[in-house]
Amino acid sequence: MGLLDFFKKKKTGRNTGELRQTKEAYQIIIPEEKLVGADAENEEGRFIGVFNVGALDMEHKPIFGWAIALSILPLVETDENEINEKVFIDMQYYCDHLSEVLKSNPQHPNSIFIGRITKWPQMDCVWYVNNPELAHTALQNIIASKTNRFAFRYEINQDPDWKGAHRWLDRLVK
Repeated sequence: MGLLDFFKKKKTGRNTGELRQTKEAYQIIIPEEKLVGADAENEEGRFIGVFNVGALDMEHKPIFGWAIALSILPLVETDENEINEKVFIDMQYYCDHLSEVLKSNPQHPNSIFIGRITKWPQMDCVWYVNNPELAHTALQNIIASKTNRFAFRYEINQDPDWKGAHRWLDRLVK
């Protein structure tokens, strides 16, 4: 049975990130999102973030063993020292849109949102995915459509231990 077979069966049971074996297949229960906001400032400037600490409850992280790091940049001229509130809100909506695209099928999602950090004018977003080829194709289709309100760049790296996610999230739950 391949990893994708996990997602061909209907999810049932508690939302605890556990792996259950039935007569038909294994089922992965994805934890509910628990979003935490953060606002910080240091010598580099102001940072605003939203993080899914619920992702830490995922027990079978290697199933989503590929990290997508994506940076969103506005296509309009902005003052690098002052946040343009309208553009910032649009960037958040765009990140949410990308989350839905990467998820692919809400009943059997391909991605788990980890978080986003904005250091104006750039927003950095991270997801972990099960099928990196599916995610890459979805992002390439967005680029090919040439209807983007924002420029973005991304990279996909294997991280079955979620070391990158833990760097983002561990500080928030201590």
